[in-house]
Amino acid sequence: MMKSKVSKPFLVSFIYKPPNSKYEWNENFVRHVKRCYGYCGEVIILGDFNVNLLDISVKQRWTLTVLDTVNLTQLISTATKISMTSATLIDHLYSSRPTKLKKNMEWLIAASVIII
Repeated sequence: MMKSKVSKPFLVSFIYKPPNSKYEWNENFVRHVKRCYGYCGEVIILGDFNVNLLDISVKQRWTLTVLDTVNLTQLISTATKISMTSATLIDHLYSSRPTKLKKNMEWLIAASVIII
């Protein structure tokens, strides 16, 4: 949890979802997010979800459904992995208070690029 003298505390969580995850990962993720909300009212989750938001299959739609149920909004809308032959958006940045976070997004994006 991060605290500042000028803002309320918020929790930042880094996630990695393996490409061949089973449904149980989904359930564990929901429990994790609920625990995060228990520590703090503002939650930021970023990481490699291995779900390409630029080309979502029916099988991957559960990710978006789960994120909707826990009140998180995706803040990145462009490709995060770019090669000569493809571009994907598998590195996600979610926030429980997206309008507030957009003011301070530069440092979070820099952190996600370094860590991911």
